[in-house]
Formats: sequence, C-alpha cells, structure tokens
Amino acid sequence: MRRSARAFGKTGFWVLAGLALTVGAFLIWRLGHPVYDVVIEWGRVYDGERMLPFGSGVAVRQGLVSRTGFVFGLRAKRRINAWGKVVSPGFIDTHAHVEASVTPGRPFRAPNFVLMGVTTVITGNCGTSAADIGGFLQGLEKAGGHVNLATLAGHNTIRDLVLGRRLKASEADLESMAERLEKALEAGAFGLSSGLEYHPGIHATEAELVRLARVAARRDRIYVTHLRNEGVECESALDEALRTAKAAGVRLHVSHLKIAAPSSWERMGAVLEKLRAARRAGLTISQDVYLYGASSTSLDIVLPEQHRNLAAVRPRLTDRRFREDLIRQMAARLARQGFPDCSHMVVAYASNPAFRGRTIPEIAASISPLLRKEPWRMEKGDAPGISSELRLELETVLYLLWRGGAQMIYHAMKEENLEAILRDPFTMIGSDSSVRTRSMATSHPRGSGNCARLLAKYVREKGVLDLPEALRRLTSLPADTFRIHGRGRLRPGYAADIVIFDPARVEDRATYEAPLEPPAGISHVLVNGVSVVEHGRLDSVFPGKPLRAGNQNQIGSRRIPSARRTSTASD
Repeated sequence: MRRSARAFGKTGFWVLAGLALTVGAFLIWRLGHPVYDVVIEWGRVYDGERMLPFGSGVAVRQGLVSRTGFVFGLRAKRRINAWGKVVSPGFIDTHAHVEASVTPGRPFRAPNFVLMGVTTVITGNCGTSAADIGGFLQGLEKAGGHVNLATLAGHNTIRDLVLGRRLKASEADLESMAERLEKALEAGAFGLSSGLEYHPGIHATEAELVRLARVAARRDRIYVTHLRNEGVECESALDEALRTAKAAGVRLHVSHLKIAAPSSWERMGAVLEKLRAARRAGLTISQDVYLYGASSTSLDIVLPEQHRNLAAVRPRLTDRRFREDLIRQMAARLARQGFPDCSHMVVAYASNPAFRGRTIPEIAASISPLLRKEPWRMEKGDAPGISSELRLELETVLYLLWRGGAQMIYHAMKEENLEAILRDPFTMIGSDSSVRTRSMATSHPRGSGNCARLLAKYVREKGVLDLPEALRRLTSLPADTFRIHGRGRLRPGYAADIVIFDPARVEDRATYEAPLEPPAGISHVLVNGVSVVEHGRLDSVFPGKPLRAGNQNQIGSRRIPSARRTSTASD
C-alpha cells in the first residue's frame, strides 16, 4: 500500500509538473502574441487554396490577416465562434455594373453584394465605365463603401468620348482612344473591357480592338470582352476575341459565357473545346458565368446590329416603312435563334409600372388598341412569313423602344450548358448586376443570390463542383486572374476580407418573382477587417476601398467610423 502511494506520488508529481510546464508554455506563447482585433475560431477555414483542418481559425489585426490555423487562446478584442461554419476569403464578383451608384463624397452602398458574401466587385464591364477613372477612384478614398471596388476601362465609353456620333474611327481617333486608355490604366484600371453587342462598340473593327488591347498588354492588364454575339454566331464572335488576344499579346477574359439561342445550344461543347485549344496553343484565357438560365440587358439588343443606337432609331419608329423593315429582320433573327415568338422576353423595368414583370405577348395583348392609333398606325394584316401574333409582339417591342426602352430578362439559356461552363477550371463567378435595394420594383435575382446559388445548388445539391473548388472560383482564381494584389486568400499580410457561412444552410432566396431577397446562411462578412454583416444583418460601416491595378500597397488599414445597425436582412 505504501509502495503504491509512493508510486502514485511520484507519478502525480510528474503529471502536475508536466501540466505546469504545458500551461506555462501556453501562457508564454499567448503573451508572445499581440492583442488581435478579431479572432475567428473553431471554423473550417478555406485559405484560398485548400481547406485547413477542422477547428482552425483566423486572427485579424489592423485590417490584415495576421495568423491562420491554430488560434485558440489568443488574446482578442472580439471573438467570433465559427463552429460548424466555413471561413473563407471574401468573394470577388468579377462582373458588375455599379458606376451609377458611386457618388463622390458619399459612401458606396452595395447591400445586395455584401449580403451574399462579396467583398470586392469589378465594375466597368461590357465596354461601359466611368469616363474619368482617376476621379472615380479618388471619390471613393475618403467615403469608403460596403465593399472594395476595382474597375476596368470601357471601350464604348472611350469610343463615345472620342468619336461622338461618328461610327468609323480614323487614325487620329485611334491614337486619341489609345491615349485615353493609357491614362485610365495609369490611374489604376485593371484592364480594358469591350461590349461588342452594344452601340458604339458594335461598329468597332477588329484592328481597332487589337490596337487598344496592345495598350493594355504593355502594362500586363487584361482584356475583358462581351462577345460580339452570344447566340447563333457565338463561335465566330469567340474566334474574333481569340484573334484579338493573340495579335495583341494580351490576357483574355470572356464575360458571362453563354449561348443564348436554342438553335445553337448543342454547340457549347465546341465553344469550350475552342477555349481549351487556345490555351494549349499558349493563350491565357478565362471566363465568368452567372448561375441562371436567363440574361438581363436592355431591350434594344433585339434590334438589327446597325440600328442598336436607340437615340438615333427612336425618332424613326413612327415611320411604318422603317418599322416594317425592322420587323422583318427581327423576325428572321428570332427564327435563326430558335424562338417561335417573344414569350421568352420579360420586362424587368420600364417607365410604365404596369409593364414590369410581364412578358412581351402579355403586354402586346393589353396595348394592341394603342398600336392602331396615331402616330403609330400599325397596318392590319400579316407580313409575308410572319404570323399576326408575332407581328403584334414585335410592334410592341418597337413601341416600348419608342417610349424610352426597357430593361429586360431573356429566358434563353440551357441548364446543361451552364453546368458544362462551370466545370471548366478557368470559370469564375460574376453577377452581371448593379446595386440593388429594397426600393427597386424588380430586377434579376442574380444580383442578390448569385454566390449563394453556387454554394447551394451547384455544390451541395447537384455536386457540379466540390466546396473547395467552388470557393477557389470565388476567391483566389479571380484575384490571380485580374492581378488583385493582397486579396483572395487568407494569408498573413493579406487584407482581412472574410466571409463566414453555414454550408448546410446557405441558400439563394432571390427568385424572378422576388429578386431582391438576400441569401440565407451567410452570417458574417468582414471587409478590411471590419464587420459589415453581423449575423446576416447589414451594418452602416463603410470600410471598402478603391483598388488600383499595379498598386502593391492597397491593403493597409484606415480609421473606420463606429457602426450603426440597420435591419436590412436576417440570417
């Protein structure tokens, strides 16, 4: 008995000594670290490249990531328990249109983006950007925003400034456009964007695009293009983009890759193989996609190419002969695309609230009496090869354009094609959205649900991508592609742009009927180390920064005003 007691005493001594040494070492380790601003612990961390072991976390100090991995016990001003949740770099939306929502001297409010986990948006897409990139970015310096903002320089914007109403560019015009682009790139634009289905870019020659893309290439900036055609002629339009990239020696990014024509849906495999072949040949090419079967753009996109300048066309629309010519061309185009009528066209926004959310055939039925009065005077009877129903629908389209146009939703894509695009490892995620607020009557659900839809539908439900790969498409891949330094990863010294979500609960709640509903399951979003979304609710703080290409020092912190809670969403 005494022997046992003596043995236990010795064992107990060494156990206690070991425990004391362990506790002492832990305290020394703990005191060797500073007091962090935020420690996120017990989560499943994705660092931009891989999933860290369960129970890992992130320590944040002065707006930057200071430590990832084991963070238990570190001193912190604030702790966030991420048990059962994924901790990821903030999402980067590669394709947005937010220029109209940026007001100099006022915070950039982007509730729909930050509530779905986006911490950086890339705007200036489809050829349209701020005219003065330097002034645009400077205006965001002091006021900040919900999210960080990077921009491209828009070819259409530059072309319009130089040519005005003229369509053909002279050598002097090309030189002036190149100078303006150079100035925009010097101010921090991340590249050149084109929108070749829209006026005035639709009138640009391939040689013009090569000339400007070379300016971007000299600074290792990217060329981002909305192809000249995304329907029946998609492949030839892609060929043009590939030739432009090769001739200019520029990195190429294809915006919202799609085939929006039922007659050509089966060509998506050929399109993706064309991209793969170009990569094998040495070109650097990427693309983005939004995760819905409907696109959204202006109504004038349905006009014949030579008439997509609404300002010029609108005064002529009461001319019956001119309308007859347009109707014949529009009907032939619909037939080539595989659409029997205009039922795939839905008005998202028009000046007349009664038209919003209605299809073109529904509107046609309600306004047909107006089309038989002055100054419209629609002819009775059918045009050759065009049914009376289709004729009325196309007359309605032209009538809406005459009344100022409309923002539309076009149900024109195939789900299997979307999934095939997603499987390509060079595909990123872009919403193609502007800022959306509760005051808006209607819009496309991609502006509120896009990122959550990827994680819910295409990861958890359909398994098109696994979770780490989906997160790579939202974080490090766009950061690397657009050369956004210090973002897209959770690494020491990187900006603390962080999203925390529940992979079992994340869900896109926005629909075509209720497009402004924020997602569920995204609990926290930090931008530059400041919490902008807390338990799914948006705070009135604006830590977002303007980002400039080529600027390695764009991740530092700055003084942030105290938060004021607003109740814009719930977890």
